[in-house]
Amino acid sequence: MKGLPPHIAVLEGGYSIERALPYVNVGIILAMAGLDYSHVREPDYDPVALRQSSDITRIIEAESAGVMALWRERREMKDRLVGSARYVKRKKFIYYDTAGITEQQEETVRVCNDCGGLVMIESVADTGNRIFAVILPGRCCPECRNHGEMFFEKTNRGKHNLIYFQDRERGLFWVK
Repeated sequence: MKGLPPHIAVLEGGYSIERALPYVNVGIILAMAGLDYSHVREPDYDPVALRQSSDITRIIEAESAGVMALWRERREMKDRLVGSARYVKRKKFIYYDTAGITEQQEETVRVCNDCGGLVMIESVADTGNRIFAVILPGRCCPECRNHGEMFFEKTNRGKHNLIYFQDRERGLFWVK
């Protein structure tokens, strides 16, 4: 087996901590070291016991059909929800219990028929920090890109501690 090129691995959630996770970690470490990991097996692994029931399959198929119906009607739904609005706003109040910080956000989304829409977030925390963020979606259309770049350039540090720009399509992240 060939080793993986990265020097760092990051795991997300969803693992069976007491059963699968130790073996997943061993396999990753062996692969990163360029060693054969094909012999690493989770004890008591039984694919038949983990097989999805036909009831669950039917539920997933029904949910998927509903999502696809919404997708086909997305333009009409957008018109019903936002009408001719060019931008929509929502306010969020967030409490980070581990840090004891309260944040107020105002999220503004440019309504766009050609991409996911430009997102701008203005955030004020009870710590006094104020940020402004501009986020360009993946597969960003030229108009949303132009608007996002303009908002980032024109926003000054006067009332914000930091101003962020994230271009998901190009993998860029700037801070001023």
